[in-house]
Amino acid sequence: MAFYIYHTEQFFQNIIRDSSANIQASLEEKEGSYEKFSISKNSGTRTIYSIKSESKLKKYQKNLLSNFFEYINISDQSYGFVKERSYKDYLQPHINNNLYKDRYYLRLDIKEFFESIKRETIKEELSFYFRLKDSKQTEEILKLVTDIVTLNDSIPQGAVTSPTLSNIIFRELDVKINAYCNQLGVVYTRYADDMLFSSFREHDKFAQPLIKVIYKILKTKGFKLNYKKTIKGKNQISLNGFIVGDNIRLSRKRKKDINNIIFHYYKSGKNIEQFLNSLSEVDLIYRHKNINSLGSLVNYLNGYRAFLIDWIPVNVSNDKISKHSKNIDTIEQIVERLENFKNSIRKLK
Repeated sequence: MAFYIYHTEQFFQNIIRDSSANIQASLEEKEGSYEKFSISKNSGTRTIYSIKSESKLKKYQKNLLSNFFEYINISDQSYGFVKERSYKDYLQPHINNNLYKDRYYLRLDIKEFFESIKRETIKEELSFYFRLKDSKQTEEILKLVTDIVTLNDSIPQGAVTSPTLSNIIFRELDVKINAYCNQLGVVYTRYADDMLFSSFREHDKFAQPLIKVIYKILKTKGFKLNYKKTIKGKNQISLNGFIVGDNIRLSRKRKKDINNIIFHYYKSGKNIEQFLNSLSEVDLIYRHKNINSLGSLVNYLNGYRAFLIDWIPVNVSNDKISKHSKNIDTIEQIVERLENFKNSIRKLK
């Protein structure tokens, strides 16, 4: 769907919904609109800037997102941060439905994905959607938009607009990469900074030529590959706790988390207080912080239940589907008992 901005009133009244003066005043305090924190990684620490919920800047970002950015087309190959597209959808095109042929997989990682999207790239990409007669006004509004969505000359990971904006910026690259992949007989999908390729051609016949072309295409917009995170696989590949091959299934690490939760539930004799205490000390692989309250435990389990429902295995035996469904039922029982326990505490207060 084409979406264009033809005059300043359209931008300030219908899109950003505030005056230029108020926006400029907010931008003068841009640094203070973000909360800075660090997360540990294998390679050290990484600084994340997250927009504060009470800041005016967040309101402007939300308005830009809902009234402008979400009307701009993105590529069919992009699955991250897209409504009605999931991580499972990102993996689905790579299932090997031909049992008589080997399928070869290649995962490429884009280095410093958000940090690589710079002001000038944003202005260049968004300028297409501005059709104002006055070029000076166009430049002023483009600068304003760029100021709202960037911090320290690039888009911060914790800004409201960054995920969608990254897909807008990457659209042209996705199209070029996919066109080249079609020539090679390679399937291509992307989830944020993860690029996944698969083919019935052996790695030595498609991987190296493909990587060289990808490098050149990414370079046109300032992106680089993180070669250390390159993953190859024959007939299957393991990514973020999931295995893609003749089907999509949970990895052992993902299953270990689920089994840990269920194990501690029964070990505690279904005593909710004991269960809560024991689970807070369990090292769950795909959890980033401790479960330290009843509410956080309920939210965590509800999230896992939704996750399990979405990931009911395909192309597997009935026994495996039955076991998966049983785990969903057990999680539902745990959540129900936790909710009852929470309600009983409220009545005592």
